[in-house]
Order: sequence, then C-alpha cells, then structure tokens
Amino acid sequence: MRFLPILLLLGSCTHYYYAPNNQQIPTLREQHDAALNVYGILGDEFKGWEVQAAYSPLPYTILQFDHFNVQGDPSTSFSDTESNDGRGSLTEGALGFYLPTGSNGVFTLTAGLGKGHVYNYYGEQTYSDLKFRRMYIQPSIAFEGEIFRGGMAGRLVHLAYLDGAIDARIPVDDLQAIQRIEYNAPLLFPEISASLGAGFRPIFVNAQFNLCLADSRYKFARSSIGVSLTYQIDHLWKQ
Repeated sequence: MRFLPILLLLGSCTHYYYAPNNQQIPTLREQHDAALNVYGILGDEFKGWEVQAAYSPLPYTILQFDHFNVQGDPSTSFSDTESNDGRGSLTEGALGFYLPTGSNGVFTLTAGLGKGHVYNYYGEQTYSDLKFRRMYIQPSIAFEGEIFRGGMAGRLVHLAYLDGAIDARIPVDDLQAIQRIEYNAPLLFPEISASLGAGFRPIFVNAQFNLCLADSRYKFARSSIGVSLTYQIDHLWKQ
C-alpha cells in the first residue's frame, strides 16, 4: 500500500500533512548579485527555521538554494510531547531568470525541485516515516528602495511521494485525509506569498506571509509567517 509523503506537524490535537515554506522573492538585478536569508518560521501549532541563498552567475540568470526545517510547537500542546512528536525538512534548488523593471523593481521566474523527509510519532507505538518530492514554478515581482523593500510571489506546487510507511491505527480522520491524498496524488495546488522589509544595505529585516490554497480536506496547514535577516552578500565584492 502506498501513501503520499506527509509533512506532519503535531500540536494539541491538530495534524497537518503539509506546511508552506517561505517563497524566495529575490531583488537581484545584476550579474554576481547575491543574497542570504535566515528565517524563523511560525504557524498554527508549529515552528521552525529556514535558510535561503540566491546568486546571479550570468546576466539575467538566477540560482537558488533552500533548506526548510519544522517541528510541532510544544508550547501549544496539551498532550504528552514525548508520545506525540512531528518533525520534517525539505531541501531544494531552483534555476530561473530575472528582468529588471524600472529603477527599483525586478521580475523573476524560477523552477525548483526538492526532496524531503518527515518522521511522525502519534503515540501508542504508531508512526509515519516518509519521503517526498516537490517541484514548482514560481513568478515573483519585487522592489527595493534605499530603506524599504517588498514583493509578491505565486507558486504552482507539484507534490509526489517517493517512499514511506504509515500505521493504519492512527485516528480515523487522519487516515481518511491520507487516503484522500493518496487517491488524488500527485497533487497540484497554488501558494502565494507577500513580503515587506526595511533596512540599509547590506542588511534588511523582512516579514513574510505565506498562504497554501490546497484543498482543505487534505488537512494541510493553511499558512505560515516568516521573519528573516537578509544579508546582501554581493556587498563584499561591490564596495
């Protein structure tokens, strides 16, 4: 029996089977521009961190890297955290192009591919241990002024399973959600993100809101919020 890989985050009584990470909304406009983002992530009964990097090796070309790590938030749980645990990660890369617009804006289009792993323990010796693959296409538009920066992005996600196992003794509603995911896999759904930040080059502080628009019957986390510190690495060689 096959099951779709699950990004499961455990809280008091909520089980999520996917959570949106922060979409990269780059402001790269020239060859050899580069940026590093370090995020803290917060969602409904989960939290985590994320590291992102972007670099332009050639004019109008962009490479991206992303590592996403999340876990259930014990501070929101009324259950025994030793017998209920969820944690997962995703690592992916992307390739695309960018087109400067006006004096401060940039349009970017990327395609990405990544793999992840998630282990979940539900209590009473029931668990899931799964691997998954995610592909996406993402357009974004961003601006950067002397102090403020911001942008928006939309991502079309293709989510598929690779390998894994799940105990059939988990709660009925969760088992039904997984069976629904399995029946409809691979899944195709959109996500949107909006970001706003402030600072002075080469350092900015940013806040980002991420929204997942998948079918609610899959029990995916609907949203997440990320707060990041961004360092424009190209400042080191463009001074």
